[in-house]
Amino acid sequence: MNITGRQKVVATAAIAAAILALWALWPSGPSYQGRSMKSWFYDRGENDTEAFRAMGSAGVPFLIERLEDAPSERVTLLVKLSIVSKESYRQNKVMWQHRAAYLLGEMGTAAQKAEPKLAKAATSENWSLRGGATVALMKIRQESPDSLIEQLRDTSDPQAWYQTGMMVGQFGAQSEPAVPILLEALQHTNNVIQAHALIALGMIARQPDKCIPAIVPFLTSPNVSDRQKAIGALLAYRTNALPATDAIQKALSDSDPWVRSDAAAAMKILQQ
Repeated sequence: MNITGRQKVVATAAIAAAILALWALWPSGPSYQGRSMKSWFYDRGENDTEAFRAMGSAGVPFLIERLEDAPSERVTLLVKLSIVSKESYRQNKVMWQHRAAYLLGEMGTAAQKAEPKLAKAATSENWSLRGGATVALMKIRQESPDSLIEQLRDTSDPQAWYQTGMMVGQFGAQSEPAVPILLEALQHTNNVIQAHALIALGMIARQPDKCIPAIVPFLTSPNVSDRQKAIGALLAYRTNALPATDAIQKALSDSDPWVRSDAAAAMKILQQ
């Protein structure tokens, strides 16, 4: 039987619709506020951490699956059918693994069953995943970030310093004791240390009276990366960045689109 071009188009559309339905309807575990776990995981929002905490141990298997090196059955099928490319999967995988580790850590002791998988991830060759998994284990075990904060006093190895700085930042407000060390790091002659001190200050977002004035000068740095990190840090302070309103407003006309975008987001928060 000869198949016309129109029939081929219809058949292709039907297959695509079936695959999309498979993606949407594949079991995704418990839900929170009417949204599935899958939705909370992939569509980042302000309440995603709250959602996974609320779902508790029921959400742990889903996050453990995201930590796996091998693709899930669903992704394997989509790759086989050429709906998802192997390269796209590879590029997103580490990001998903890091996000899963972060959420498991935020769930605290409810995520104890994930410890073996996190321990494996903590030996990854990728420093970001390795650090994220290590922090998650520390949170689940209710360990303090004090030992990591102390390591920030040694700036002799910029690469080791920024990796530790990002781990410290993942503890959020719990790492407030690191603020004085990070403020001092802003004066360091090494730009890698300066830049990651800005990021860590935004992740911790405490002591705005000291941090906002220290961050603002970087908004006029000739280094676009510094400006990006500075506006990102100010955005993280939300309404506490009010004293920086004039500087943020000037950043709306920055030559870099990333800076302009974050400046617009910050102004929206400040004007609420």
